Amino acid sequence: MKQFFSIFLKIVIPAILIIAIFQFHVLAGIGALAVYVGIAIIRLRVRWYALRGNVAYANGNVKAAQELLDKAARTGKADAKILNGYGYLLLTQGQVEAAEEWVLQALEKSESRQDQMNSKINLSLVLWLKGEQGRAILQLRELNKEMKNTIIYGNLGYFLVLRGYLEEALEYNLEAYTFNGESKTILDNLGQTYYLMGDMEKAQEIYRKLIPMKPTIAEPYYYYACTLEQLDETEEAILQLERALEYEVSLISSIQKSMIEQKLEALRARATVQLDKQASEEEDGFVQTES
Repeated sequence: MKQFFSIFLKIVIPAILIIAIFQFHVLAGIGALAVYVGIAIIRLRVRWYALRGNVAYANGNVKAAQELLDKAARTGKADAKILNGYGYLLLTQGQVEAAEEWVLQALEKSESRQDQMNSKINLSLVLWLKGEQGRAILQLRELNKEMKNTIIYGNLGYFLVLRGYLEEALEYNLEAYTFNGESKTILDNLGQTYYLMGDMEKAQEIYRKLIPMKPTIAEPYYYYACTLEQLDETEEAILQLERALEYEVSLISSIQKSMIEQKLEALRARATVQLDKQASEEEDGFVQTES
């Protein structure tokens, strides 16, 4: 129904108006038709830029994607979905102020509930990266009152963990887990919460469910490795850290790649010492038997 109404507004009504103008005056009708065609061409050009930009991003060509989405945004005819996509891309490149400009425009142009939600979620990311963590959390808390979905649960749950509100994070992430226990983000949030609160057995239980789902960011593997380290499962922890290095850290993260590398080096050194000690003990045992 909504799609039909949109077509009615964009095609049927303009067509009726153009016909009416033609009947009033031919030249005026030609002018109106020219304006309508011009607007249609601009809209098609926006879609074309956006489509090519999305394809470039999917192929890993971030520079081309940014250039194309910038062209789409600057036509002034891009809708909220395109502006949000461009804003998020800018965030991933560390261009927070530029991202904020387009995200705010997306919020103004948001017609659907989905577009509004995406704009507000992106705005919360902007606020966090600007150092306004309290406002970012407040933004998502207000949004969470309006609607409940996996993205909001995932983002707010992670913000609470990063902020160190662990008791609240545990309660909220358990609620999120009940809402969607198959979400990689929600599982990672809950696993991190348990780890930071010192409950290694429950953290391990969560990560044993998450890791087979093959997350595509470094954090789950890193925190699973940290959990395994505390449980003295050094060899498995090393394997998880090696997997963590295969992925990038997320846009907002509590870790850096250097932290993964340092922990991996330390655990490899520990494993070497353990092997040397074990070999020495076996050799001593063998010598004692011989004697």
